[in-house]
This record gives sequence, structure tokens and C-alpha cells, in this order.
Amino acid sequence: MPSITVLGIAGSEREDSRARTALQVALRAARKAGAKVEVLDVSNLDGRASTVHDLPQEEVADRVGTAVANADALIVATPTFHGGISGPLRAILESIPNDAIAGKATALVSVTGGSADRGDPLEPLRQQLQGLRAWVVPNRAVVPFAFRAFDRAGNPTDPEVRERLETVGREVARYGRLLQEMRPDSAAPAPVVAATTTPIVLSRGRRAS
Repeated sequence: MPSITVLGIAGSEREDSRARTALQVALRAARKAGAKVEVLDVSNLDGRASTVHDLPQEEVADRVGTAVANADALIVATPTFHGGISGPLRAILESIPNDAIAGKATALVSVTGGSADRGDPLEPLRQQLQGLRAWVVPNRAVVPFAFRAFDRAGNPTDPEVRERLETVGREVARYGRLLQEMRPDSAAPAPVVAATTTPIVLSRGRRAS
């Protein structure tokens, strides 16, 4: 079984970020599925607690581009702000070189403070990533009521939430491996196939991060 690296990106700079907690659950499932996992910490890009807002744009682009280019697959997690993705994640996505994510399996996770929020932050995120030629996996995970979704150890309190996140982790590892096997060599990009996802209609809820 070929080895792959799954990179997790949590679009929140908060130390107690629930988006990061949700991401870790998905990454643990990817690891159990045989993947090596790494995390791009948007609150500590340079090891000195520098965020995307603290560093020059060129340095952010270099660090983000290197991390994404070295990964075989990605899990992108975001808090929901007014129905959209977070500012830090938006800055990260704008720093990804056009070819760094092409043909790579990418899974999406969002957390929200209520039952849901108006709009669906993952649908425009999916479109943006597919614009970068990522292969977005069919399943995605939305965690409602994120303020009570995890215990102090970071474990989901709801079995359904756990299953959503773990399914995302397992799927991105599986698709990442399949796409890697399809590459003639490490220099050639994998074919890009548009994955259809089911839109989630959300209603106004609390803000989560």
C-alpha cells in the first residue's frame, strides 16, 4: 500500500478553535487509514506564533505553497462566519500556487455555532478549490452547535458528528492513494475529476471558530 501524506489546514487563529478540533478528528481517521498526517497551523506559520497577517505575503505564499506541494491530499476545515469561510483561510487559499493542489484529493469540514448558518460556506469553498484544480471528495462534514460538539479531550460528543468527520478522513486517504496510483510518475499531475457534492441549506446560527 503506497504511503501518502494528508495535510490538514484549519482556518482559525484561535487557540481553542473548534475547527482545529474537528480537523484533528478527521486527521486521526486518515492516520488509521494508513496516511501520514501533517498540519499547517495558520496561527503559527513560522514557529514564532506568526499568523498570515503578521508575515509578508511572499513568505506566507512560500510556506503555504511548500506545505501544499509536499502533501498528497488535504483536509480543509473552517469556522463559519456569516455563512462564509474565515478570513485566515481565505488568505491561505489566495497564497496557494495555481499548480500546487492540482489533482489532489481534498476534503472539506466546517463548524458552526448553531444548528446551521445561512448559506453554505463549503459550496463556494469547493468551487474555489476546484478552480485550483483540486479533486474535492464527495463527502464533507458540517459540525453544528460546535460549542458543545466536543469534550475537553477533543472527542466528539455526538456519534453522528464523529462518523461524519471520520468518514471524511478515511475518504481523503483512500482517494489520495488512488489518485497517487494513477500518476504515471511523481512529476505528472493526476487527472482532475469534478466531484458532485450535495449542497447543505443552512439557517442563521451562532458564530463558531
